[in-house]
Amino acid sequence: MNCLCASNNAGLLKARAEGIAGAGSSPWVIGVKDVGVHELDSHINVCIMMAAWSYGNAFTYTTTRVLYSASLASFSPKFMATCLPNGSSIYCVGFSILIRCLSYLSVSDTTAVVFNWFVNLATTRLLCIYFVVYLTYFQFHRAFKEQGFTEADAYYKAPFNCQPYASYFGCLMVVFSLIFNGFWVLFPGKFTVADLFTCYFCQVFFCDVLLFLEVFEKDIDKKPA
Repeated sequence: MNCLCASNNAGLLKARAEGIAGAGSSPWVIGVKDVGVHELDSHINVCIMMAAWSYGNAFTYTTTRVLYSASLASFSPKFMATCLPNGSSIYCVGFSILIRCLSYLSVSDTTAVVFNWFVNLATTRLLCIYFVVYLTYFQFHRAFKEQGFTEADAYYKAPFNCQPYASYFGCLMVVFSLIFNGFWVLFPGKFTVADLFTCYFCQVFFCDVLLFLEVFEKDIDKKPA
């Protein structure tokens, strides 16, 4: 698609000269508009906004689940486990929403850098949470098999009998993402301590916590049955 937009395209040069941000300055969008597809830049912006909204919801959900589980396990204040009659963990939801206020750091050029640090840390944190979700499922699946149940006994069955293989693939992708999340900082001229820290701090901290619990709690890898 980019071949539809030449380097001297009038629309591209105009977008560059006027400093147009977003999809309006994309060679792909400009090329598609030149062949008669209009308003594509607006549709792409809408898709980006919807993706950002979905991503924010994912962060809010995982934050509330982590805080709630930590409270039940006595790793955070007990009041965080308080729920409304409908089952909503009100304090956990409120705390996770307060964290969203950090997004206002991006309204200033000077704080935008700090906001990007938070984005990197939050992204790797979310990946670590999904990694734990996969590990939890693997333990559940082991216990399911050890106790003599079969797939026919399951209330919910994955389509095409894709489990646990789909989870193996997903977990592998999460691990790859955590490892190569900040590989670009190793390129010549790209290395900064801040980028290295924000790209890999959560992974190191996560492994340290697991090691600490394994040494002092000795209950990380329980038998499935």
